[in-house]
Amino acid sequence: MEVASVYELFWVNPEHTAFNCMLEFEGSNTPQPFCCNKIEVGVLSHVTQLWEAALAGEYGPIAEYVPPPEYSTEAQPNQPVVEGAMTL
Repeated sequence: MEVASVYELFWVNPEHTAFNCMLEFEGSNTPQPFCCNKIEVGVLSHVTQLWEAALAGEYGPIAEYVPPPEYSTEAQPNQPVVEGAMTL
């Protein structure tokens, strides 16, 4: 299958060893998510082509990695705390 378009590229880690993107194949109107990983470059020809084209800027810029928000596992103020078993 030939790739018709690649868009929404973004790094998935701060080391820039993998990026996610959306792919559309020729003859299909359904976009597909894809992760392009540097360890597959040189091993899988389609990954190698995609990686090299993306780094050359053929699909536009690759958005920087944004770390996920940190969540607290502690009880938040003014939130009810349920103890013991509950039955319906």
